[in-house]
Amino acid sequence: MALIHFIERELVLEEEMFNRGKDRFFANIARLKEQRNEGGTTYGKMLLKRGIAPLAAAITAFMEKANSGTAGRRHMAVALLKDIAPDVAAFITLRTAIAPLTSEPMLQNVAVRVGREIEAELRLSNLKQNDADRYAMTQRYIQGHKSRKYRSTVLRYAYGKSTTVDFEPWPLAQCLHLGQKLIELAIDSTGIFAIELTSNKVRKGNKDMAAYSLVMTPALKEWMDDHLESRSIMAPAYMPTLIPPKPWEGACGGGYYFQAMRPLSVDPETGDEPDGSREHPFAFLYGMDVKNGSYYSYEGKLWLAKADMPACVWTPGTAGLWQWEEASAA
Repeated sequence: MALIHFIERELVLEEEMFNRGKDRFFANIARLKEQRNEGGTTYGKMLLKRGIAPLAAAITAFMEKANSGTAGRRHMAVALLKDIAPDVAAFITLRTAIAPLTSEPMLQNVAVRVGREIEAELRLSNLKQNDADRYAMTQRYIQGHKSRKYRSTVLRYAYGKSTTVDFEPWPLAQCLHLGQKLIELAIDSTGIFAIELTSNKVRKGNKDMAAYSLVMTPALKEWMDDHLESRSIMAPAYMPTLIPPKPWEGACGGGYYFQAMRPLSVDPETGDEPDGSREHPFAFLYGMDVKNGSYYSYEGKLWLAKADMPACVWTPGTAGLWQWEEASAA
């Protein structure tokens, strides 16, 4: 059997690896969304990591201004936040708000949940300081459980049994106002969230009040689309090769053939073999070795590589990447 036949079968197999990897990636995203646990997604982890510092700084500035002695009524949140570190409050706020991010939840519901999570953190801190044994027991019970309802139940039970701690549960209004202030600070400082008026109404007494949703900013939506597309092809479902693996040259470039073989195919229209020139650019493929000064075609455009990029996973046109320069339409 001709070698070209084995190579063609190998390329088909490796393309299947990439497609299976993408399917697996998006299935995991869908599962986490269904669980309302988007903090566990790749984008959720990145947003959480990047958002803590600016939100903690905003909380610190808010508290300092409130405690500076200037005239005016102090926000209810000031008293509730005085015993919690700004970075901890920032982490709890972002973790709670990111969890249902793409479902565009009702702002009021997220705000109350943020307030309740802050309350639970302060309760645990109080228990740790004043009843260390019961705190250790409580931690053993709630460790590994993601259900907020379960953790709240265990915490209430621990407080009921303890004779050395006293923590008055917060009224719903306090949780709501605290959560709203923290979300407001997150909106101003992180660029993750925005508030949007919905067609729904909230019943308050005898009146129907306007309802708002917590949504992603347009910039975040655009970033997330790019992030999901790029990350989905970074974890192929690897399988053994049908032919001997491609020899390694240094630290990269070996193993699989898909990225390296495809650019060598001739142009179906002209019959010319690509050489990386402006007239005969290489077709860019994920994971290929990119050479400085060579031209590449990608999604109908021509790109010039400004640096060597071994096993390149950054597609031409990636925002903020100077290594690619658009030359003209391909």
